Amino acid sequence: MNPVITLIVAVSLMVGLDAGFVFGIGMVLAGGCVVGSLYKLGAGSVAGGVALLGESGLAGGSLQIELTENTLLHDIERCAQVLTRLREHGVRVAIDDFGTGYSSLTYLKQLPIDNLKIDRSFVRDIPDDPNDCAIAAAVIGLARTLGLEAVAEGIETRAQQDYLAQIGCKLVQGYLHARPLPARAFAAEVATLHAALADRASEAQTGREARPF
Repeated sequence: MNPVITLIVAVSLMVGLDAGFVFGIGMVLAGGCVVGSLYKLGAGSVAGGVALLGESGLAGGSLQIELTENTLLHDIERCAQVLTRLREHGVRVAIDDFGTGYSSLTYLKQLPIDNLKIDRSFVRDIPDDPNDCAIAAAVIGLARTLGLEAVAEGIETRAQQDYLAQIGCKLVQGYLHARPLPARAFAAEVATLHAALADRASEAQTGREARPF
């Protein structure tokens, strides 16, 4: 297995374990992420990555491979073979920076993809730029029609998030919510959020029970 790929996968899985994905935080906001090139993911790399995943004890869905459009278009048949093998073990696949490469809709039907990540360049001027709004809406609609998830990158304002939510984008990432964090700090943030959501659900349930008929 390519030593660089081995290191990236191993570190991603260790971060997942360190952040408490296995030990019951109860809500995984994002699994370990490997951004890579399929030129380096030969049969040995796939087998080695699957072995590392098994040794970690994490479910396959805890690991996501993120690839750009340009990477996919170099050899779509090989990409399909590699990604299909990874998907057989539950590993998720995302197209990163969607819309910025040499786009071809062919790979969307040929490859086992889970989500499309809308590049931040199309998010930055939302909701003021009608062209960016139209592009984001088109990607979200395409993802929905194909049964994929759309993820908006680079969210920095509440206005951006609110607009994207209105047009059907349920998943976002960006500085509005958090900057990059070490694994343990991320685990603490997730635990705090999980506790707050649990308290809110409990309060809502109590309110329903106390409501007079």
